Amino acid sequence: MFDVMANQAIAITQFDMSPMGNTDYEIYYRIGTWVGHANSPADWTLLQTGPVSANVSGTGVPVALDTPLSLLANQTYAFY
Repeated sequence: MFDVMANQAIAITQFDMSPMGNTDYEIYYRIGTWVGHANSPADWTLLQTGPVSANVSGTGVPVALDTPLSLLANQTYAFY
């Protein structure tokens, strides 16, 4: 889990993942920090799921979002 605070409006269009093998992923987000919400599934919104394959070179695998997520300026967003 990590927080992002954009100092201007932006759109998240992809995440880079580093899976240990071929697997499925789930990306969740929430407006506000993740602190205090790590064990509260109802506080999170599912952004996207899908399969991802490991990259044998050890570098990140880009996973494009089906729909970009718009972040407002000076607002904290958490990702899980």
